[in-house]
Amino acid sequence: MEARRVVVMFVAVIAVAAVVIGAVVTEGTMVRKSPPPTGSVSMSVEILNFAFHQPNIQIKANTSVRWYNNDSMAHTVTSLPGAPAAFDSGVLNPGSTFTYTFTQPGTYSYYCKIHPFMLGNVTVTA
Repeated sequence: MEARRVVVMFVAVIAVAAVVIGAVVTEGTMVRKSPPPTGSVSMSVEILNFAFHQPNIQIKANTSVRWYNNDSMAHTVTSLPGAPAAFDSGVLNPGSTFTYTFTQPGTYSYYCKIHPFMLGNVTVTA
């Protein structure tokens, strides 16, 4: 019984530490404002529940996509190697947005650096 109590206390301490560290990181991280779009924003992607909603979208060249972090955690929108052009939102705290204008046709695969299981694709046509 004593060993179980020690394990429960250890888990509780770890959980509290994770919340405190998360709050410190969120408070200490600079919020990046979205750059002004150079084309029209024709597509928005919501970040919620550790997922990109509408993870696979198709747009025309010279169109901007805006990602909204409506989650309770910080995320990024970062191109994967091999994309026609590289982009990285930096840390997007809850409530932040990131806009990127896609000028070159191709498929842009992206992910969240903080949560690498979060994946998406933007297919840009001429």
